[in-house]
This record gives sequence, C-alpha cells and structure tokens, in this order.
Amino acid sequence: MDLRIVKTKNQIKKAFLALRNKYSLEKIKVKDICERAMINKTTFYKHYVDSFALADELEESCMDRLMNAFSEKKSLFESPKAYVQGLLGATEKYAEELRTVDRDRKAAFVA
Repeated sequence: MDLRIVKTKNQIKKAFLALRNKYSLEKIKVKDICERAMINKTTFYKHYVDSFALADELEESCMDRLMNAFSEKKSLFESPKAYVQGLLGATEKYAEELRTVDRDRKAAFVA
C-alpha cells in the first residue's frame, strides 16, 4: 500500500478518535474530522463513505486485535476460569481504545 495513503488514513483515524473522546458519534461531522486531520473532504471521501463507516472500521479493528490477544477464547467449557481471565486480560490490554470506540455503547453493558 502507498505510504501516503497509510499516513492519510492514520491522520483521519487519529483525528476521529480525538473527537470521539469528546463527542458522541452522531455529533461528529466529516468537516470536523477533516479540519483536525488537516485534509479536505474529498480526501476523506476517497477512503470512507461517512463517519459511521470510519467508526465501524475502527470498532472492527479494535475487536479483531482484542480477539487475537484472547488466546483462551476456545476454552469456555474446558476451563471457564481461564476463559474469563483471558478475556479480562485482553480487555485490559485494549481498555482505552475500547472506551473510545464504543463510548456510546457502554450503557448496553452496564445496568
């Protein structure tokens, strides 16, 4: 992949995550992401359909990394304790990123 594309996508993601730490997904506009990433809207739209597509990509990427770090994922029935400990360890490793990308969804997990 072209290094310029990688750098641009990283700028977009970094800008989005900075905004995501402060605002709900619905309040983040492409214009705001572009200003923060110092790119124009055309550049953004070359890579993403909208901010929701970007959010989906970041969530999926974060969950993939978490699941790859969760080596005990197949041991639920053989060793439930190891499963839970492995899940907690993987979750702790990516806790900050999870809090950012799933910021609005935490209510679904916490009663």
